[in-house]
Amino acid sequence: RASQIPDPKVKIGFLDMFGRPPRESPCECERSSDVSLSQTLNMINGPTVSDAIIHPEGRVAKLIAAKADDRTIVVDVYLAVICRPPTEAELKQGVAFLAEVGNRSEAAQDLMWALINSPAFLFNR
Repeated sequence: RASQIPDPKVKIGFLDMFGRPPRESPCECERSSDVSLSQTLNMINGPTVSDAIIHPEGRVAKLIAAKADDRTIVVDVYLAVICRPPTEAELKQGVAFLAEVGNRSEAAQDLMWALINSPAFLFNR
């Protein structure tokens, strides 16, 4: 969370790109809610999101290391990203995707990336 950054003057390009306010007043009016092309491109293919997804100590890496089954991985990723369990159809599709891709870690990362770029994430987070 941006509020956990000790000094609002610290430059963090990703947060600044998304309209991080200078925190000079408690008014929400400091924050811009405009959407830009750079925001969209960074969510789709930027290093901040990508690095978080593939981090060796991240959620996907921990699930793979724990030898979680495909169903558990799909449910966990859905809960983490869009704060709800997958529907039966989504669960079936996610499990099938993990099973068909040779590298389970990459498949789970792709699932997480797809959900982060879904309308459900963009409008709920």
